Parts: sequence; structure tokens; C-alpha cells
Amino acid sequence: MIINMIVLRILGVATWLMDRRQNAKKLKPVSVCESCSYSHIQYSTKGRRTTSCTYGGRVRPIKVDVLYCTDYNSKTAEVRESRIGYVLAKSLADPKAAAVAVQSEK
Repeated sequence: MIINMIVLRILGVATWLMDRRQNAKKLKPVSVCESCSYSHIQYSTKGRRTTSCTYGGRVRPIKVDVLYCTDYNSKTAEVRESRIGYVLAKSLADPKAAAVAVQSEK
């Protein structure tokens, strides 16, 4: 009787440890790179993934799961539209004409 209780207790502890180990694998942190606009992620057929960062114009391989990044830029963030161009020299000479030109562009 006592031996049966000991065996059941050992089996219960073993089952609990196996469940805990499987849950630990599931709770892996998600890399910030997955939602960054600078990231390039390749998924292989065997469940592996390769992550590269394209911030600054270069492609750099990332070998760890990143939890925080100073250059992070969300893929879902609203893109600000900015105009870049040239101004005619005569509009610089006349400030009133420059102000009218800027307001007419808006």
C-alpha cells in the first residue's frame, strides 16, 4: 500500500515536471524585430528563422532575439509625409511671396 502511494507520488511529480518544461518552451519572448519596419525575417521549412536589420542602409544579421532596440520603428506607425524640394531665388528675396507660396502648397 505504501509502495503504491510512493510510486503514484513519483509519477505525479514527474508529470508535473514534464508539463512545466513544455510550458517553458512555449513562453519564449517575442523579438521586437518581428514588428519593426527595418527588419528582414526569413522563415525556413524546419521552423528556423533568420533575422536581419536594414537600419542605416546596411544589412546586418541579428543572432539573438531582441527585446529592446533604440532604432525600432513600428511597421504599423503612421508615415509622416514631408516635402523636399527647391525654392526659387526670387521668392527668397521677397518674404511675402515666399509666405504665399508656402500657403498655396498646403
